[in-house]
Amino acid sequence: MSEILPGACAPVTDWRDAQLPMLREVDLARWMSARGARIVEARGRYWNEVVPGFFQPLHHLARHRLDEIVAPRRFCWGMRAVLQEPERERSNVVLPVHVMPDLPGYALERLDRRRRQEIRKAMREVDLVILDRPDLLIEGGFPLVREATARNPRNRPVAKQRFAAWLEAAFSGPGPIVLAMLQGRSLLGFSVFFAIDGIAYADQAFIGDAGRRLHLDLLCFHVEASIARRTAAVHTLVNGLHARENEGLCGFKKRQGLIVADYPSLTTLHPAAGTMLRYLRPHQYYRLTGRRQAAGE
Repeated sequence: MSEILPGACAPVTDWRDAQLPMLREVDLARWMSARGARIVEARGRYWNEVVPGFFQPLHHLARHRLDEIVAPRRFCWGMRAVLQEPERERSNVVLPVHVMPDLPGYALERLDRRRRQEIRKAMREVDLVILDRPDLLIEGGFPLVREATARNPRNRPVAKQRFAAWLEAAFSGPGPIVLAMLQGRSLLGFSVFFAIDGIAYADQAFIGDAGRRLHLDLLCFHVEASIARRTAAVHTLVNGLHARENEGLCGFKKRQGLIVADYPSLTTLHPAAGTMLRYLRPHQYYRLTGRRQAAGE
């Protein structure tokens, strides 16, 4: 829980009226560069060097032509990208991601009774605020990042020295919706949520321990799904790669109505790197290839 400082303010946009702006890849590159992502442009597409020498599209589900999947730097031992529909027969792997089926039909009533009750209770407990400037989170948001990361190190934390710059970049040009959850003077959680090419990414949510007890993780996703459904240009809602080794997280997503979808993709891997990943990092290998047998299934 983060106490809001007396001078901090939280401009309000009603989330029930909000719609997602549609970003371009260059907008996403500008914003993500501020948090330290290693981004390279090649043939008009933007690639994220997630580990030295391995590249994936910054916009994960961007459809690529075969001639666009070229090494963006000389040192490149692997890369992966989703293929355009006409070239899907050239795929050698799939990208497994959590998506919302039938997004236009999403509603609170689609969830089970217990989750409906928890979300409605959470709505009574907190104020939901769509911010139009970063002041509130710069003042009190990083403790929530630490708490969320302690529970789940895969939450891809923003480094403390880059936190303010990352937030400022989100508001200095086309960027994400930033949702804050407040209880009185206390900031209990926040999330960032963006759309590009008709695909909405429920990118990251940082809910503190106090907010978890109020089921703000459920509330946060419900709000994001509702905004995505309302945005006419959005046809797909994505909520991360399939982390099959985290049964609790996968169960949470399934109960929220998400399924695992496989997107035909092309992966190039140096043979030695592929063999090493398959045996030493089988779950990472699965996320690179979608090959479920790689971890002994």
